[in-house]
Amino acid sequence: MIFEELELNPRVQEGSGGLVEAAGGAVTNSVSKKTTHLVVGANPGSKLTIARAFGLVIPDEAALLQHLESAPT
Repeated sequence: MIFEELELNPRVQEGSGGLVEAAGGAVTNSVSKKTTHLVVGANPGSKLTIARAFGLVIPDEAALLQHLESAPT
């Protein structure tokens, strides 16, 4: 999972990588064929184009938080 230009509140943004990892995911800095999700904010940049080409799931920040809140720990 990659986070690109997120505007989450500082507490959530700082801990979101750890939350994803605790839920069984991995956080990376680049989009590849192994990437499954790209979480985008207001200005996602070129990674969004690549993610769409790969057919990735592209949740927004609210969807990320909802998913993490419902994930088993």
